[in-house]
This record gives sequence, structure tokens and C-alpha cells, in this order.
Amino acid sequence: MDAKLSEAMTKFGFSAAIKWSGGDEAKFEAGVGSWADQSKSCVFGKGKGQPGRVLESGAYEWCSNVQNLPGDKFTRLDLSKSAGIKTVFNVAVNGGVVELASTEEKAEDKSVVDAVKAMF
Repeated sequence: MDAKLSEAMTKFGFSAAIKWSGGDEAKFEAGVGSWADQSKSCVFGKGKGQPGRVLESGAYEWCSNVQNLPGDKFTRLDLSKSAGIKTVFNVAVNGGVVELASTEEKAEDKSVVDAVKAMF
């Protein structure tokens, strides 16, 4: 799984990638990068946090700069600020959610979302 996550990071220019397991909550399954390392202890119930909302909706969410969001909208706000993470997107995939994060601000790109979904 780490190899697939690394491939997605490199191909699309992101700094970190996480695979969240599915089920009743999004739990850390695998990850690459310091953002992933810092997110290992996080768990998101369905509808809670970006991974949990995507798990529940089966769709995707893209935020070009999470540092502009209030803490109740993005639960890892302090973590993102300390890690320098700006763009975060989550996409529902078979068996869970894939999250990519970047220290650069990136405009939403549906072709990237579709390509990541197809990879997993």
C-alpha cells in the first residue's frame, strides 16, 4: 500500500498520502510522509472530519488551503499549521478513503481526483 501511496504522491506532486480504512469509521491504514506520521493516531467517525465525511458520502472533498478553515471544520488544523500543510483532498475508494496533502496551495483538479480514485 505504501508503494501505491508514494506513486500517487509523486505523480500528482503532493507531500503526503494516507489510506484510511472503511467501515464505521476512518482509521489510519497506511501512510507516507510526515503529515501521515502525525495523523496515525487519528480516527474519524462517519461524517466527522474530512476523511469521515468522504467515507460517509462516498464522494470527495478538496480544500486548497485548510489553514484558512475554522478548527471545527478541519480537526487537524493545528497539525496542518505545524506541518505546513495547505491543500488536502480526500477521495472515497474501494474499501476506504485516500487522502493526499501538500505544503503548496493547489486548485481543485477533478482529473487528479479521478486518477487517484482509479489507482485504488
